[in-house]
Amino acid sequence: MVHFINGVSYTSAVFILFAALGAILPLEYGTVFVKRTTKKEVSIKHITVDPIGAPLGAQITGIDLSGPLPTETVSEIRRAFLDHLLLLFPDQDISPEAFKTFGENFGTLNIHPFLPNREDLPEVMVLDKTPERETNVGNGWHSDMTFLAEPPLGSILHAHILPPVGGDTLFRNMYLVYESLSEGMKKMLESLTAIHDYTIIFLKSAQAGRTRLSEEKIMAAREEYPLVEHPVVRTHPETGRKLL
Repeated sequence: MVHFINGVSYTSAVFILFAALGAILPLEYGTVFVKRTTKKEVSIKHITVDPIGAPLGAQITGIDLSGPLPTETVSEIRRAFLDHLLLLFPDQDISPEAFKTFGENFGTLNIHPFLPNREDLPEVMVLDKTPERETNVGNGWHSDMTFLAEPPLGSILHAHILPPVGGDTLFRNMYLVYESLSEGMKKMLESLTAIHDYTIIFLKSAQAGRTRLSEEKIMAAREEYPLVEHPVVRTHPETGRKLL
């Protein structure tokens, strides 16, 4: 499989991806969404971090994700995540249970209310692209689950069943998007908020057969998931940097 991250190609057979930005990959074990926590700054001693692109992305090696991780190693992964935004862990052979356990190192896991989850592990969402499905889940620029009052810290994906060609996923560094704006545009955007409405996406998903819920049930969930309002410009609680 080849991923193109801001023009940089990256090839890997099986890997775990821990992304601060939304992404969609063909998955067997699915996606874990992690709620936010706060960590102190740490130095990197127990893992190897190799950047794969200037705007974002790093490959993490010298680690086995199939078993428990020491606290020091988890802290270093978190530090690398804050620095590089997108982490790739190549050649990891882990079970769905270990995949969930890995996510729990970084906080409480979200359960997606609309997309298909494993019955035995509801925290793990399964995204599969079968031949009869003509459209992809999340085939557009997005950040995951922003319809929540407190969106997740990020998404962890295990790409396991991959096409020989294609399937490329693009990621964008939203720090740099904000920082590239003119001062006048920054000032205007910092005064704005945006309404996040899950029905815009998931009603279309229901109509295309990409969700386990009917259109009626999606609309009925409005009471549990009302419209939320987020600032257009956010300040990251750990790095202190502004982003869109």
